[in-house]
Formats: sequence, structure tokens, C-alpha cells
Amino acid sequence: MKTVRSTAFSIVALMLLSILASFSGVIAKDDANVSELAEEPVEMEATSPGHPVFAEYMGAHWCPPCKTISANLHNLYGTNGGGGTQSEDFTYISFWESSSTGWPSDSPINRRSHIQNAPGYTGGIPVTVLGDAPSGTYYHVGGGAMDSKYTSGGNMKNTNDYSLTVLQSQNGNNMDIDITATYSGAGTKTVYFYAAVTEETSPETYDGGSPNPHHVWKKWLLNGANNGFESATLSSGSSVTKSWSVPVSTVRAGGGHTAVDNFLTVAALLDGDHTAHR
Repeated sequence: MKTVRSTAFSIVALMLLSILASFSGVIAKDDANVSELAEEPVEMEATSPGHPVFAEYMGAHWCPPCKTISANLHNLYGTNGGGGTQSEDFTYISFWESSSTGWPSDSPINRRSHIQNAPGYTGGIPVTVLGDAPSGTYYHVGGGAMDSKYTSGGNMKNTNDYSLTVLQSQNGNNMDIDITATYSGAGTKTVYFYAAVTEETSPETYDGGSPNPHHVWKKWLLNGANNGFESATLSSGSSVTKSWSVPVSTVRAGGGHTAVDNFLTVAALLDGDHTAHR
């Protein structure tokens, strides 16, 4: 039987290109490298900035401040993400170190390295980056809540000129995925499809038994050469659809849901390839 999960979970994000100098950074599994910023309570709701916001989070099972920010991101998605009670314009992806399998191997995009090589990286985790910011307000190292950063715009630019939809359709043992980008602005624009398969709820937990991390990265959706994201040149009023078919077994059951129901595609649009900060 073919089942469809429509795009209550889709997001559009266009981030302006800004090439900045960067330096290499390393992260160690060491309490000295965990940010000691005070943990803040999870806020119960946030005001939408009026456009989509996309965040990337890097944390680990052994990191106490990671629990706080992970719970906050999940809460923010619940109120302002897919099916949110306040709005539906926030999503995020988690790069999470598991106690059983360690850090995920996210090549060829190497997004963890991208985050660590940003000018704003000072060492340690958690790190939460909104709109691919290289440093500053939207490059956040430490625990705490993301609500105010989301409400203030999340480093997103020109989002009202674009729309993005994601359609997931189970097809036997595979999940067929269609991502469609539409442009309504002037001239033409070349965009890159940042797209990944995630576990909506990981069956694993942070140390101590809770909480479960969410939107945990499992697989990139890549171009035909498997060396980067798909790209397309859009003109006003035009739409371009990119498609993939991925084994359902890429994700695990979690949060009381089967693997099919726990299979979550996260997508955003970039105005350049994955190597540049914005």
C-alpha cells in the first residue's frame, strides 16, 4: 500500500552568500570543552518573524547543556514548525553524537566540519547555527533557548520570494521524495537544495535516559554525482522538482512510531553551494 506524508514538515530558506575567512576548530569529548553557559528554561511559545527560519544543531549524548537546547528546539518546532500551534515556519536538523555509534559520517557535505570551521566557533558543544551564520548573534555556542533568535529573524534573507514543498510517499520498502522550489522574484536565481533524511525522534536518548533528540541526521539527498547538493536556476513563476528514492530502513522506529512514520525529510534552499558560510 502506498502512503503519503505531505509537507507539513517542509521549510524554505534562502541564505545570502557571504564568503568569510575561517579557521579550523576541533571538538573533544571533554567536560572542559562543553560550554558552561547557564541553562535557561524552555520557553512555551515564540512569535513568528513572518518568514521561515532554518537551524542546524550539533550536540552529543554526554553533554548536559545539549539536553536543554535540544528540548528547546523540539519545543520551538512544536509551536512554530510543521503543524505548529503558533505558525509553521521553523525547522532544524541535528548532528548528534550517539553513545552507541558515535558521530555520524556526514560526508561529502561534512556539515559538522563546516560548523566547526566557522569564524564564530570557540570550541565545545552545543552549537546552534541559524541561517548558516558564520558568527555573531545567530551562531550560538552553549545551552539556552533559541526562541528570541528565531523571533528576530534567524539570519534569513529574501525568503518571501521563494517557496519550497516536500512530499514523502512510501513505495514498498522505499520512501519516494519530491522537493519542489518555486521563485516569484525578478530575474533568475540559482539555488541549491539542502536536503536530508532525518529521524523525527531518535530511539536513543541523552545520558540519564532523557530526552530523545529529534530531527537527527541520517542521510544526505545529493546530486547525481554524489558530491554535493542538487541545484537549479529558477525564473519568476517557475518551479523545479528534484526527486530521490531512499530505503525506509535509513531511519529507525522512534517516539512510538514506525520507521515509516519516523522518516522526516528536512529541506532548505541555499543561494550557493554547501562550502560557503552566509
